[in-house]
Amino acid sequence: MSQEKPEKLVNILLVEDNYADVVFFRETLRDVPLAVSLQVVEKGDEVLAYLRREGKYARAATPDVVFLDFYLPVQNGSEVLAEIRQDPALRHLPVCVFVTTEEHPVRTLLEQRGLQVRCYLRKPVSAGRLTEIFRALVP
Repeated sequence: MSQEKPEKLVNILLVEDNYADVVFFRETLRDVPLAVSLQVVEKGDEVLAYLRREGKYARAATPDVVFLDFYLPVQNGSEVLAEIRQDPALRHLPVCVFVTTEEHPVRTLLEQRGLQVRCYLRKPVSAGRLTEIFRALVP
């Protein structure tokens, strides 16, 4: 009798303030052939509280990957990413940023600021693309 290795749960933090995009992302995850846990925050300042396990996020799981919308209330994606990359406890986290086109100015802005991003994703993202990302990022 062979014992299969249990599938690793992929912890995802989605930073998105558009409800329709959150719903679409959740629906897309249903087609991903991996075990995933999705947490959602809507504002830039909430991302940092979540990642630092502050306040109501004291028991938050460390995400395997952060999907970050650039246009957020309170702090935009560039500000959030800069804080993540400056924090020694967080800088290792893979962050994927949503863009609307391949040549989006967000890409240029982040590259000029030296803010490393694991990948850029065009909305809407497909289940196939998410599966590729998870398999590349999560051993």
